[in-house]
Amino acid sequence: MSYTLDLSGRVALITGASSGLGTQFAHTLSKAGAAVVLAGRRVERLKTLRNEIEAGGGDAHVVGVDVTDLDSIRSAVAHAETEVGPIDILINNSGVSTTERLIDVTADSYDFIFDTNTRGAFFVAQEVAKRIDRKSTRLNSSHGYISYAVFCLKKK
Repeated sequence: MSYTLDLSGRVALITGASSGLGTQFAHTLSKAGAAVVLAGRRVERLKTLRNEIEAGGGDAHVVGVDVTDLDSIRSAVAHAETEVGPIDILINNSGVSTTERLIDVTADSYDFIFDTNTRGAFFVAQEVAKRIDRKSTRLNSSHGYISYAVFCLKKK
């Protein structure tokens, strides 16, 4: 089965773009025509990815972000919109893990994982949602449930 997707004129913000799935999302969205904003802590890797995408004819931009820091999130989203335009697509892909066994995980390690994977993802989505075009059908289709997000998060 094959399909085509035209994302020309769209702007995609991809957190955790420096490796793994984030890199794959960046290439895929760029090939579909989206301008991609590559966000993450490892800026040098993001610059290498930007060069790869641009060499293939894509439009890519780099912004450093630490999703555990609210000011960094606000600054990164603002920078992305100033440089490229309003964000249409968010790929909230930042994530970390540990190789520690369950019985060896420290509170600091747990907090870092939770702050990155859960809290960070929530506040990135919140910052983008504050700025996204309210006429977007994607946002309107779930808008009624946004107020339940924190409730659902704590129930997981």
